[in-house]
Amino acid sequence: MTRQMYFRQAYAPRQATLRLLLPCVFIWHGSGGRSLRAEVSASEYELKAAFLCSFASSVTWPASALPGGSPFTIGVLGGDSFGGALDRAAAGKNVGGRKINIRRSRQIEDLKGCQIVFVSKSEAGRIAGIVGGFDGTSALLVGESDGFTAQGGMIGFIPKGDKVRFKINNGAARQAGLTIGAQLLRLAE
Repeated sequence: MTRQMYFRQAYAPRQATLRLLLPCVFIWHGSGGRSLRAEVSASEYELKAAFLCSFASSVTWPASALPGGSPFTIGVLGGDSFGGALDRAAAGKNVGGRKINIRRSRQIEDLKGCQIVFVSKSEAGRIAGIVGGFDGTSALLVGESDGFTAQGGMIGFIPKGDKVRFKINNGAARQAGLTIGAQLLRLAE
């Protein structure tokens, strides 16, 4: 996948949301701003959802992490701020011929078979325990809490104004048997 294609795929949901914003500005003007704030927040999670699906094709998992015929699974641990954005981003997509499934839970044990686990902000106080809970698995741990990668997470989202960037802890990924593609490493901060 070329860099241009990657950005087009990652930002397409955001562009669609922005097209919806113009009519909302008129509604927002008379409603104290509540509608616009909801749209901006939703677009952040639409972008994060697109990134999660893109990460799936930019990382190589060991064969043992993908048993024959099983779907590729993205888990959400903790509070789910995606709404339906993650389901929409994954709809109709596949990774290596495997359909992408979404699983949500507040329990680590429920998500141990997932290839990617998104750790929500609601879990910020227990990152070290979560990282330890996934020791021995090949789950790509992606989070949005401050210092997520410094605490052993593999990819941490960093909001920058109206953009979402990310950091990668490649050492933690390698320790889990994952190989992060060079192109994804170049895009990280």
